[in-house]
Amino acid sequence: KVLRGAEIRARRAEPEFAVMAARLDYLNAIQFCGVLTTTLSRELCVCPDSARKDDRCPLCQLQHTLDPDSRPSYLKVLRFRPTVGGKPAPLLQLHGSVGNPSRIVLSGEKFRHLQHRNPAYVTFLKSLLSFRTVLYFGFNFDYDYLNEIRSDIVAMKSKDDTREITEPLAYAIYPDRTPTQCDHFRHHEGIALLTWDTAHHGLGVADRLLHSILCKTQVWAALSGALVIPSNLGHSVKPENMVTLMLELKREQNSGVFQTFPNEYFTKFEMEEAFGLSEIGDLLRTRSYVRSWIVIFADAKWSTVPLLHRKLMQHLWHPHSELSPGFYPPTLLVR
Repeated sequence: KVLRGAEIRARRAEPEFAVMAARLDYLNAIQFCGVLTTTLSRELCVCPDSARKDDRCPLCQLQHTLDPDSRPSYLKVLRFRPTVGGKPAPLLQLHGSVGNPSRIVLSGEKFRHLQHRNPAYVTFLKSLLSFRTVLYFGFNFDYDYLNEIRSDIVAMKSKDDTREITEPLAYAIYPDRTPTQCDHFRHHEGIALLTWDTAHHGLGVADRLLHSILCKTQVWAALSGALVIPSNLGHSVKPENMVTLMLELKREQNSGVFQTFPNEYFTKFEMEEAFGLSEIGDLLRTRSYVRSWIVIFADAKWSTVPLLHRKLMQHLWHPHSELSPGFYPPTLLVR
């Protein structure tokens, strides 16, 4: 029996389920615009058993591309925008489900039907590959019809007749690729490969990459365990900007995703408001513990914080690289 994702996560303490449970945690916490899978089973379904029928994911509802009675809304997938604590990203099984064996796409005839007699599906894939950045994970590029569709997108986006792509259109977590293969994928397929040698580093690098993607895209994850001090550092600042900053940080702080991961993965960051360097110094001196770093957002609208946060991420593995010399614990000022 192939377990559902919810059952796998519930048994994470068992060694054979620990890795997959963690990957499901990351896939559900990262704010993807959608998750498309070629698998036929329901490992990605994390719906609780108590969920109502209408609240269950498309995998539970047996929605897939070849069933006219339960075909998913492609437009809803294309228009979906992830938000902190909002609805999970839509799931879509491209080649059917074991829950409906008569509709499974396995034979060459079914693949031809999918490509040539299902124009809405092909248009959906072309739109998705054209306007979204795709991350391939556990995918080996051996579906001819998908490669043909990708080739059409590459032809549209290449800068001249050489079909060479200057900027990656997608990324792929794909181990054991050679530099020559990486170069070919990067310049002729438009895909930047995130690869490594499994003989030396094992398969766990894939999980580290998912962790890094989460931290680079989610403020709450990057600031896990930190003390965040929103401050204008003595400069003039519009009151509404500081109010917005505080509200958005509190929303991140109270995100339900903290309930997704075990406590040792991520912990809520703390916040203390201050209005100048002297107040910040007093605040740090009253602390009886030492954090690995303190993050201070200076005068900036919240809409710029994700960009500032990327600046912070450059120092995640080396938090001492840019320090304010007047404070301890190590302090990174983010302006």
